[in-house]
This record gives sequence, C-alpha cells and structure tokens, in this order.
Amino acid sequence: MFLAYMKETCNSNISSPSFQVRGCYLEHERLHAACLGLESPIHPTKADTDNCYHMCLEYAMQSLRDHNASVFVATHNKVSVQRTLELMEKYEISPDDSRVSFGQQMGMADHLTLPLARAGYHACKLVPYGSLDDMVPFLSRRANENRGIMKNAREERNLYFKELQRRLVMSK
Repeated sequence: MFLAYMKETCNSNISSPSFQVRGCYLEHERLHAACLGLESPIHPTKADTDNCYHMCLEYAMQSLRDHNASVFVATHNKVSVQRTLELMEKYEISPDDSRVSFGQQMGMADHLTLPLARAGYHACKLVPYGSLDDMVPFLSRRANENRGIMKNAREERNLYFKELQRRLVMSK
C-alpha cells in the first residue's frame, strides 16, 4: 500500500504496484506519533502529499508495462484524475485498457466520473453498504478527508446548471 501522506513513502524503494491512499489515516498517524513523543511522519503540507501521490501514481502507470498489474484511481481530486490521463497518454495506455480504472463515491465527483465513462475509460461509483454503525464513521472519515468537498459541490452544481441550460436551449 502506498501511503502518500507518509514522508517515508516517497523515499522508500517501492517494488511493485499496489493500493494507493492519499490521506485516510492522517489524524491517526499524527495522534499516534504525538502520544509516543515522535516527530509526525506526515508530510507537512497537502502539496507535499499530492506530489508524493502523483509520484506513486507515475510509478504504478510505468509498472503496467513490465508487470501483470492494475491501477484503481479512487480519488475525487480533479488534478489527480487529469494527471492519470496524462500518464496514460505518456505510457501509451488506451482509455479502454481494463488495467486502469477510476472510481468515486456515489453522489460525489459526478463531474469527473461521467466524462471519464463517456470517453471510454473504466469508471465506476462506490456504493457504501453496511449497517448504520459501520457507515456513519466511514462516511464521516471520507467527508473529513475531502475537506474541499464544498468547493467541489459548488463546481458540480454550476456544471449541472450549465448542462440544464444547454438542454433547454437545444429543446427550443
């Protein structure tokens, strides 16, 4: 697992593609280090975390040439999706290559998922399922990880409004 929020991830000798996480255990890692009196193992800035995430993503894409592997890009981050598309082009990975998939949670980042699917990329929606006791903490963690979600929601709402206007004008 690539833990992109951990300082050591970018400095480690990564030997094979794996599951990549941007920041789901951030608070736990910081608290754990503080309790032990250790320096935080977390990158000091989000930009550092994003850079590490993209470095790991490039490694994974590059590895598709040499390994029987696959990459699931599960992110609501538009820049990371764009970076993945650039890397697919760089490494000559076609949109319909089943080794690369994109996914976002149901109800989030439709402005990313739908265009990817329309363009022939493997794109899907995660539908969380489980008991209320399991789902509330899970969804709370996802909301906390995606602090920029309100900005994304505004952007998504504006895109929906533009599409509605376009369809209304076309129907006349």
